[in-house]
Amino acid sequence: MGNGQESVQVVSLREILSSGLHVAGLYRTSLKGAQMESLQVARLTPRGIEHDRLFMLVSAGDWKNGTAGEFVNQLVLPQMGLIKPQIKDGKFFASAPGLAIAVPIQKEGDVIVATMRDNTMDTVDQGDDAAKAFSQFLGVPLRLVRIREGHSRLAKPKYGAGHDYYQLGLQDGGQLTVGSVESRRNLNQRIIARGHVSVPDGIFRNNIMIAGNGIPHGEDSMQLLQIGNDVVVYLSRESARCNITTRHPLTAQRHPRGEPLSTMNGYRKMEGRGVIFDQNAIQSLDGEFPVDAIVGEICVGDRVVVLETKTPPFLYTGPLSEPIVPK
Repeated sequence: MGNGQESVQVVSLREILSSGLHVAGLYRTSLKGAQMESLQVARLTPRGIEHDRLFMLVSAGDWKNGTAGEFVNQLVLPQMGLIKPQIKDGKFFASAPGLAIAVPIQKEGDVIVATMRDNTMDTVDQGDDAAKAFSQFLGVPLRLVRIREGHSRLAKPKYGAGHDYYQLGLQDGGQLTVGSVESRRNLNQRIIARGHVSVPDGIFRNNIMIAGNGIPHGEDSMQLLQIGNDVVVYLSRESARCNITTRHPLTAQRHPRGEPLSTMNGYRKMEGRGVIFDQNAIQSLDGEFPVDAIVGEICVGDRVVVLETKTPPFLYTGPLSEPIVPK
């Protein structure tokens, strides 16, 4: 500059968070409570990633008369963590040591009313062969059901950017969960610093993993993301984490020191919500669409741009620092 002063370039938080940011991994869990399936390309429907969390196992109950019992997961049946589900060519596949299932997917049919926590929903039974195989493998009478294609299950406004038309499958919060490689790496640094064994990838069963900006928990400050050319995702709320995260995602064995919850209790605990990690998210769609419509596509490697930011629940001054709650 002519007056001898140096030019100062101001960089916004959005630019910092977006620096080098890309999609590092894509996953779906077609059978709720089972293992994840890694994807290179994820097609999106108005319920989230295609086939994600549309199937669940429920206690048999009075299913012949149209009423099944409560859904089951690894908290009830830990060996569910051994099950590898896959959707291919219109069929549902599941495998584990001593288990092999391949049945045609039934999207509509005789309705079974099933319960998932405080939610009651219409589901479609997937037949006796699947029920027999799962019941024998897990040791209790079960039915495999899929949420009925025409059933409307709306996200709560706190997950749906204030709107009430965002459809869900069998997700607990939003349509998607978004996490970062940097946050995982930082978590393991903290666990190892306590003398505990690190935890593997996959314990949180996220749909979208992002990476590249080098900032642990940078996703806490992200509100709206553009992924690739045409997908916009709204990060609506932090994801509360439960005891299932203490089980290895492939072996279903519990971590001997209760990790990662043991460590996260010290730096990721929010009053009134418990331990939080990663972000619940929904697609930012302009209006309603049929639940089976393909409304977008995400690929591993896609560029991610932060369009809007928000105030994070915690701030950190260093890699292993204590959390600071913003005022």
